[in-house]
Amino acid sequence: MFDKKRDRGYVLHDVQDELSQIRLDIARIETALVVRDPGNARSVEAYDGLRKQVAAASGDRRRLLVALTELSESIRKGETTEMLGNRVRDWAGQTGLVVMTDFVEEHFELVDGEPGPLRTIEPAYVDIETSRTIRRGLAVGRLPSESVDSPEVGQEPAEGEQA
Repeated sequence: MFDKKRDRGYVLHDVQDELSQIRLDIARIETALVVRDPGNARSVEAYDGLRKQVAAASGDRRRLLVALTELSESIRKGETTEMLGNRVRDWAGQTGLVVMTDFVEEHFELVDGEPGPLRTIEPAYVDIETSRTIRRGLAVGRLPSESVDSPEVGQEPAEGEQA
């Protein structure tokens, strides 16, 4: 004799698989319609978005090529590292890249160190528009909550310490 709960489970699983396949088929049909009939509203929207992405990528590539050309010429002319540094900081400012030296946990890798204040060893590079970390910084030390000098919850401070 068959177990009804088990049979329902198999049927439910099969229905979910079929539903997933139907969704995939619908997505393929929509894609085919966009490609086949560029005159409909959905196609116009898709092509406009694609056109904007291609234009933006082309502009980004052009800006990168200009920056590399300027950097190459600066090196060829023998500009000092201070001058090169200023140029790179200008470019970073134009693109919204921030050099972060103050510790923010999401942008830094924290290496456990000796007790004491937290110090940043290497800066983090962050895209100011998206708050995405481009390159994680490096910090050494312990977070204040991990400090071995602070009394544990419910523990009285040692003599001479402020409560």
